Amino acid sequence: MNHQLTTKVAAAPEQDAEAEIVDAAAAPSSPKKSKSPLTPEMQEACRSTWESYCDAYEARYGVAPVKNAKVVGMVVSFVKRVAMAEAPGIATWYVQHPGRFYVERGHVFDHLLKDAEKLRTEWATGRVVTTTAARQSDRRGAMASAVQNLLAECEEGAK
Repeated sequence: MNHQLTTKVAAAPEQDAEAEIVDAAAAPSSPKKSKSPLTPEMQEACRSTWESYCDAYEARYGVAPVKNAKVVGMVVSFVKRVAMAEAPGIATWYVQHPGRFYVERGHVFDHLLKDAEKLRTEWATGRVVTTTAARQSDRRGAMASAVQNLLAECEEGAK
């Protein structure tokens, strides 16, 4: 029996399997419904928002942010959630945000989209809400509630 011939014959099914995997990966995915193209204004808002985000990101981290299909989709979704004219300013605000949550995650675009309305409010008011500020606000609220309860008890006792 020829050992080389046996090896070649045995290798053929593996090569066919590899070819099928490659063909399957290269094959187009199932047809999707075509989405309506973005308006020129929306395209410009997305471009401007991405540029603002990139400029702020590079200034903070010294490298460009990751841009892939997921991020491009998030930029479009973000611009749809806030006013188009405000989106670039909010994106810059976000990357400059000192909040621990955002800093620990490297100001990835995911959280800009997730917290769009919160970040828009902070940008519009110029007030950053950090974990420390939220804790202080909670503490003030708890103290005010305790004082109100004591005053109510005093009023009831006086009656």
